[in-house]
Amino acid sequence: MSKSLIEIQESENAIKNMATFSNYRAIINKLNEHYGLEKDIVHYDFLIDKAAELPDLCTTLWQINNTAALKQKMGSISSLITRAIGSPDHRVKQVTTTIATNYSVPTKLKVRNIPDWNELQPKLREYGKEPSIRGMIALAFSYGYVLRVGEFFDTKIGDDDGINNFLDPVSLQWTIRLHKNGASGTVRKFDVSQEFIDALPRKVGWLFRKKNGLPYQGHNTATRTLKYHNWWLDDLPSNRDIRASFETWNLHTKDRTPEEIALSHMVLGHSKATAYKYYDKTLMPVVPEPPKKMKPVIKRRVMK
Repeated sequence: MSKSLIEIQESENAIKNMATFSNYRAIINKLNEHYGLEKDIVHYDFLIDKAAELPDLCTTLWQINNTAALKQKMGSISSLITRAIGSPDHRVKQVTTTIATNYSVPTKLKVRNIPDWNELQPKLREYGKEPSIRGMIALAFSYGYVLRVGEFFDTKIGDDDGINNFLDPVSLQWTIRLHKNGASGTVRKFDVSQEFIDALPRKVGWLFRKKNGLPYQGHNTATRTLKYHNWWLDDLPSNRDIRASFETWNLHTKDRTPEEIALSHMVLGHSKATAYKYYDKTLMPVVPEPPKKMKPVIKRRVMK
């Protein structure tokens, strides 16, 4: 038995956060591709039957560096199956809850080549002159508004509907309502410069929109990525590495006040502790990266 993602989204078990939906969709389609199954379909009977082999498969299909990451990936698969059948009572859920005790994935840290913000910022400012979505993203980044990519695509400018993110060109304030942790109900607000607003090619409607004026939303979320908008053409850093570059500069540049540092944390949407732990390149361990073909060793206990 199976159920399409469209059917799930039209049911009471719909995934309300579009970023979460995009993540789940990518995961299920990677599994479907591996097994030769139809795209955008949750083949729940098949996956439940394969439950015992899914943890090993996850470490093959994705870069799984620790047990927590494995459990998170399995949790996404389990959640989709639960939504499809309307019940958490299934084998994939059972396997997921025992990941910590039945599997062990050695932690492997990759070397990250985080660019220096003082060198990256002028490069982004130059790309920001392009009359394109890539240009607008680079422009925002260059001013220090290093948001997660999805937050840009959910932004309207000059027209606040009270639901989506809103960039106000009059009060010079950006309100972020839809974000990675949207379920928490928290809203971020921060000031933007008049210079940045003046540089934007539009002052009303969706900040990023198609030629027909409609936003890049809905099920086809591949259009809401840097890759889709040609970010890769000139080997520009990833969104995460740009955020790390900016936050490292924010934490360690002299003469920045505590208020300025705290504001930048808020713009990026994380706490000071998270900034130091995940975005400060001066604290990132530098260890040899394992060969790409090497797979994490999985130690499995026999379940009685």
